[in-house]
Amino acid sequence: GSTLGYHNQPMPYAVRIAWRDESTGVIYRAEAELPEDLTARAARLPPVVWERMDWKDSARYLIIGVEADGGLTVWLSNAPRARSVSGRVLEKITRAQGEPIDEADVHP
Repeated sequence: GSTLGYHNQPMPYAVRIAWRDESTGVIYRAEAELPEDLTARAARLPPVVWERMDWKDSARYLIIGVEADGGLTVWLSNAPRARSVSGRVLEKITRAQGEPIDEADVHP
């Protein structure tokens, strides 16, 4: 689970990552454009309440998931995980299909 937290700054316009599927050894690279209105959408997310500490948090997160078949999914959320929070929003933003690449192409 990779997360990127954004606070008082614009969201990126795209994500580009490479990863290795450890079960097969295949390396994938994927790029996905993010919506132009992502910063505005993130600003509209409600704060969450961390239940154990009883405090509100208004951070915004991009959660990036990768799959064994080379799939990449990006979600927008107001909390990095669902445990111990109330009011979490998790919105699927985009999905892309990665392409297998040679190891020499990971850092061109």
